[in-house]
Amino acid sequence: MNENGRKIKVTPRIFDTYIAFIRNAPGTKMFRNMYADVDGEKKDITDNGDLSCAFFVSSVLLIFGAVERVHATVVSTVADMERSGWREVEDLLPGDVVVWGEEKGNLNRHKHIGFFLGEGEAISNRKEKKHPLMHSLEMPKRSVLRVLRNEDFRGK
Repeated sequence: MNENGRKIKVTPRIFDTYIAFIRNAPGTKMFRNMYADVDGEKKDITDNGDLSCAFFVSSVLLIFGAVERVHATVVSTVADMERSGWREVEDLLPGDVVVWGEEKGNLNRHKHIGFFLGEGEAISNRKEKKHPLMHSLEMPKRSVLRVLRNEDFRGK
């Protein structure tokens, strides 16, 4: 009720909040470290932010109920997304998840994952700064492999 005693209806806009959450992520260090026991030893499996792209994306999606759990790899993140109703699409809309291929010329080969923001902009965890950064969708050493969207989630 408001100050006049009138009942008001509040309906959360989940998808709009999701977009704002992603846009506000640059610079946060909260996705820098993910620990696991590896052969009985505690290890930062994200290498202090060098390998945190999947941790960032899956954490954001988990906060908004769009996946089942948090992940450390692109492969497991995409598998969870597909189980959770995300499908590959051809066009790009803000909030879509983008998967880039392996970095050309890098011996530490792995895919990369982030969010599309619109107008050619994306955001992903960047090893150069060890936290999420906005950048161009087109990356000099990586090509876009897949774009994923959950139409049910977009409607919230």
